[in-house]
Amino acid sequence: MTEVVAVLPLSLEEVDPPKELRDRILARVAGADAGTSEVARVATPVPQPMGKLLFLRRVPSWAPVAVAAVLLAAMFGWNLSLQSRHGNPTAPAQQAALVDSSHSAVGIVTYMKDRQVAFVSFNSLTAPSSGKTYELWVIPAGGRPQAAGVFLPDPDGSKVLVLNRSINHGDTVAVTEEAPGGVAQPTGAPVITAQL
Repeated sequence: MTEVVAVLPLSLEEVDPPKELRDRILARVAGADAGTSEVARVATPVPQPMGKLLFLRRVPSWAPVAVAAVLLAAMFGWNLSLQSRHGNPTAPAQQAALVDSSHSAVGIVTYMKDRQVAFVSFNSLTAPSSGKTYELWVIPAGGRPQAAGVFLPDPDGSKVLVLNRSINHGDTVAVTEEAPGGVAQPTGAPVITAQL
């Protein structure tokens, strides 16, 4: 499970935040500041020890950012030490986009060769045809398709599958629509493919 958690982020596509996110955050902060100042005008001031007030005035505005940077650096160093202690490889993961028949990206395959594990992550799948299920295949270059399991997407169109098997450069990961329970060999053309 530790290995799965360590490489799971690699199976996700990077997504830029919405452009309006910054405006929403600033508006919320401005609203919170306005609410705080309104309360401060109404509330009775609570006496504070002078030493505490002087200390708060001396803290620079960039101090929280510096503390966060130090914590992030410490966590990064700790992560590296754990990886080296557990023999985590330095070789990068191999990735390939999963595309449907209209050439739209619907997910990504991330393969860790040294661990012989692949993460097949879908993000915008539609449900298969009525009475059908999706079946995953690994197709070696010039070889016969090898069944890797049947699945249905989650209601939001996502699904993450973990394959504990060796995949070679040039192999294809494919998805077909099949009868429930799956079949020994594909009965139709793949509806989704990714070539590693």
